[in-house]
Amino acid sequence: LDADAAGLHDPECVYDNKGYHEVVEGMGATLICAEPAVKFTHIYEHFCQWRNLNAAFNAHPDVVMNQCTRKCGQGTNGKYTNGALPAWDTTTPVVPIADTGDLNYWKLDPDQESWCAGNDAALDPESNALCLPREECERICASIPECHSFDMHRKVPRCYLNTNDCASTAGFVEDVSYDIIVKRVAGTVEPLTSDGANTGVDGTVTQITTEAQKFTHDELRDYYVTYTGRRCDPTKASAYVKVGDNKVTRGECELACSYDHSCFGFEFQATCDFLYEASQVVVEIAEVLKSTEPGGVTLVDLKADHGFGVGDQVRFTFSPATGATKQALNGQDLRVAAVLTTTQFAVAVDTSARTFADLENVEGGQVTLLHPVVDTQNCGRLAKSCHLFNNQCSNVD
Repeated sequence: LDADAAGLHDPECVYDNKGYHEVVEGMGATLICAEPAVKFTHIYEHFCQWRNLNAAFNAHPDVVMNQCTRKCGQGTNGKYTNGALPAWDTTTPVVPIADTGDLNYWKLDPDQESWCAGNDAALDPESNALCLPREECERICASIPECHSFDMHRKVPRCYLNTNDCASTAGFVEDVSYDIIVKRVAGTVEPLTSDGANTGVDGTVTQITTEAQKFTHDELRDYYVTYTGRRCDPTKASAYVKVGDNKVTRGECELACSYDHSCFGFEFQATCDFLYEASQVVVEIAEVLKSTEPGGVTLVDLKADHGFGVGDQVRFTFSPATGATKQALNGQDLRVAAVLTTTQFAVAVDTSARTFADLENVEGGQVTLLHPVVDTQNCGRLAKSCHLFNNQCSNVD
């Protein structure tokens, strides 16, 4: 509207301010960029106890087939290739996207990925745990009317679908290893479900709670699609903008991206590391052969079959730990670099801090397979990194 052409600047005109605020019949406003049919919001550091949809005997085939113990086996723990790095599969090797020197970034083949890293030996045959990443848990929950939400583990690909009983906070249990991912139908207005649990650390609302917010908070109508284990091409560094000081939630990353009109998406890596516990697999060492060059691979010959795989973490024990080699290896946790036979494997030994010439072939000792477990005490909700990227990263690798 041109104010001058309309005479609004005429000092002799008098305007009806009260009438200006009255509703004009026959006029209205509609949203041309509607929300998706279903979107999900967060309730941080909680899970909904004893209110899961049954997985073993579910009418939905995807639920039954992705039940952890059915798909991945009972009494087995998921392997974490390269330890704490996000490489989830137990059978398909992962490959780095680029030789950037930053091993935190890997890509996975979704057509071959089993997501069995979410499995746990403690799960029983009728467990309701699904070994799937967040995006698959979203897809399944969205397709089942009885699914109110799901509990999503922060580190491993494991979720539990929740019934509509989880609309009440009565079953909520605090746990830093899980978030409740709540399904919301587009166009609905819902109050916050638990004492600020859906807000960022600064109290920023991350879901629509009033009718007016549908029109005044466009950012709350945005929807983000998750691609687990993927990142933008790391060579496009100019596409990145870091958010915060490594102490932000996913919800805050979403809001930051929504407020930035150049943002196409973001990378989010949560703080949730692994610890390693000794398993019951202990094998006597026949001989350890030193590498022929510093930093090289050391061959280990055992007295029995080991069953180790590439990427497994093992611990060496020598008693007494006499000599340079035994002292260098004793108590060390090292990764299996190669498997030669059922009784031979190789580890990469960093000898940069020691005089390599002092090392020698040794006999005796034990090697123990280590089982990775999530460090639940330090599995916080805050991100290790949240980087926004622009449309240079429209193709996620």
